[in-house]
Amino acid sequence: MTFIMKHSIFTLLFLLFTSLVFSQENSMINLGVGSPFFGDTNDQIYNHKFSFPRADYFIELPALFFLNKPKDLFVTPGLRYFNFNEEISSGGGGGQSTEKVNRTALSLYSKFLINFGLGKQKSTIYYFGFISGVYLKTKTTGEISWRLVQEELDYYGHREINESGKRFFSKSYSGFIFGVKSRQKKKRFLNPGLEASYFPNFAGINTKINNYETPVTSGMANLSLTLGFGTKKSSSKN
Repeated sequence: MTFIMKHSIFTLLFLLFTSLVFSQENSMINLGVGSPFFGDTNDQIYNHKFSFPRADYFIELPALFFLNKPKDLFVTPGLRYFNFNEEISSGGGGGQSTEKVNRTALSLYSKFLINFGLGKQKSTIYYFGFISGVYLKTKTTGEISWRLVQEELDYYGHREINESGKRFFSKSYSGFIFGVKSRQKKKRFLNPGLEASYFPNFAGINTKINNYETPVTSGMANLSLTLGFGTKKSSSKN
């Protein structure tokens, strides 16, 4: 599927948000910040890690539409910004190298979720489901430096990095998400929530396998805090 087709699908989801809603009090807009976690790769000559600060920031439009009781399926589209700091170092008797880069990406996404706890007696709402997104822009900046030892002489080098982030970020990503939030009330302007998500095959990284640098895909776990602002009352459309 081409980028244009994916972009069109998510545009349609935004249109769906405006047309398929049920009578339910929700926040007008959600803001969130997440703390992503990647697996680090370390051995005697190779060290790879994602250092702090690393975060993702998102803004989304809660868009609920009723399917069947007592479960509700809702779609929440949003805009997300990833910011990762990656460090890679390796070395041995023949020299060393160190690479420090900042990877950023802007993406459009939608959450497809099943919601529980919408009964009037419930004060807490739980939801889980699927999240999928496409990248609008990616960027990698930083530097790599190295020392090479040949015939008892040291040679030093340095190179600036300023390129697309396509080698790290794929064209799209998807994963699973679970969240909990308090019920939105008419007199409450702020509504906090907590989300946990996991994205398999999220990023492409280099690691050492049998002393050879090999590109592999890495999953990402993410813990996010959300904050809903305002209260809206949407009316049903059949």
